[in-house]
Amino acid sequence: MKLAFTPTDPATIGVEWELALVDVATGQLTPAAPSLLDRVEDPDKGPIRREYLTCMLIKKHYNCYI
Repeated sequence: MKLAFTPTDPATIGVEWELALVDVATGQLTPAAPSLLDRVEDPDKGPIRREYLTCMLIKKHYNCYI
């Protein structure tokens, strides 16, 4: 399988943090992502986004120039 690659000038990398949502009382992962995403401006294209698991969020850092 071939994947198309479009180079950029200057070169950039994308960085993101995956954040686990933990219950303060129990220390266990908690499915709080949907209720938190209801409070952000744009959960699809903004800096705070949904992740596959409901106990995770992504903090997206846009392209960093290298």
